[in-house]
Amino acid sequence: MHFDHFARQAFATACDQVLPEGGASHGDASNGETLHASIAAVVAFHADGIDGTLGIAADEVGARRLMGCFPIGDDSDVDAGDVLGELANLVLGIVRQIWTTRGVNAFCTTPVVLRGVDLRVVGDPRRLWMRSDSIESGSGFTTWMEIDVAQEPELLEVAPSEDDPRSDAPLVF
Repeated sequence: MHFDHFARQAFATACDQVLPEGGASHGDASNGETLHASIAAVVAFHADGIDGTLGIAADEVGARRLMGCFPIGDDSDVDAGDVLGELANLVLGIVRQIWTTRGVNAFCTTPVVLRGVDLRVVGDPRRLWMRSDSIESGSGFTTWMEIDVAQEPELLEVAPSEDDPRSDAPLVF
């Protein structure tokens, strides 16, 4: 299996486990709708031969939907940037967990939160690019991962064992 396919599988699995409706649609491009995001959280990562980012961008409606992922009770004091940052961490944590099973050990930064008007998520065509959209009537959120592959990581052939600590539940870091 090539790293490109492995990275896309890990990203789709992580989105399915963490995001409402699994992030809805996975692929390289949006589902045709334009998201006019006002907030985004981005986490950078590095492993031997690769550098990249994983992020989540949302408009006000999408941010409220994502905030519903956490049982936070009275959300009047909860910042949407904190929630998006934590969700980006969770998605990347699952990606990293999956990658580790095949010998790719990535390290990541803390999330950076961006706020603005009409933030656009676009990928660099020279890099490995994937995204997952949950956009309806122009509102929602998008999750993406972009990887600069300087040298394709060697994927170990590891058969799952019964002692494997992984489960279907997302890890909380």
